[in-house]
Amino acid sequence: MRPFRVQKFAGAAIAAILLAFADQSAAQVDDLLLTDPNPSAREEMVPLSRVPNYRDLMREIIQELSQYADSRDPSFVVVARPGFELLRWDQREVILAEAKRPNVATMPDDAMTPLGEPMRRYIQANDGIALSNQFCGQGRPMARLARFIDMGVKVMSVEHCGSDAAAVSALDRAAESGIVSHADGDTWDQFDRIPVRRPSRENSDNVEAVDDAQNMMISINNKAYGSRDDWLLAVADTNYDVVVVDAFFDGNEALTRDDVHRLKFKALGARRLVLAWMDISHAAD
Repeated sequence: MRPFRVQKFAGAAIAAILLAFADQSAAQVDDLLLTDPNPSAREEMVPLSRVPNYRDLMREIIQELSQYADSRDPSFVVVARPGFELLRWDQREVILAEAKRPNVATMPDDAMTPLGEPMRRYIQANDGIALSNQFCGQGRPMARLARFIDMGVKVMSVEHCGSDAAAVSALDRAAESGIVSHADGDTWDQFDRIPVRRPSRENSDNVEAVDDAQNMMISINNKAYGSRDDWLLAVADTNYDVVVVDAFFDGNEALTRDDVHRLKFKALGARRLVLAWMDISHAAD
């Protein structure tokens, strides 16, 4: 089974602190401590030099997982959601790196990663990047996406539109933009309904890679189905190019090799991709 990997990161939690230090001189930075305002918590103070770059740590996790998967099966697929924020070296990382730079050392400008630099190892580790609410939300300017699409990044999206009519409209706009999308009428990550409508850009061809996909459907909450067979039949009876599922039915009953093989074929008989949803930001069974 191929993984659909969900990424969450805690970098935003320290961003406000780092931005507050941005105007401090290099000589002062080494003496700054991250601490609780409560004086009784001073024994828990952490030197700024020990604050990790959570975004880069998340990149390393994805890269190691991708390398391991590729060593087991070169056709393994890794899609990150969210993952767009990790595609480049951003402002928060520049601030942190600058704050950690020793004030007694002279470092040439080209030794520092420049703002906006593409993280090429991370890009190569992913077969796709899934955005959230690109068409049923504020979304990202297509010009920003185009830069990475030109680098070979496959952009996908997950849309929660609040109504089925809005979801259909989002799928149309995604198709016009060349972005493979899952869209539903929910407002958050429920993923408990399999659409009865036919897929947008229904495709009769075999799909062996993310680049071949024209449409996508996510079904990871299957508690509403009476049995594993009922749910498997409902998913199998669709023509989506990519289906994203949980590796466990009802959270505790692992899918078998035969179950996964059954899902790898559309109702019309052509092959498709089956991705497994895995949250790598939390420890779980």
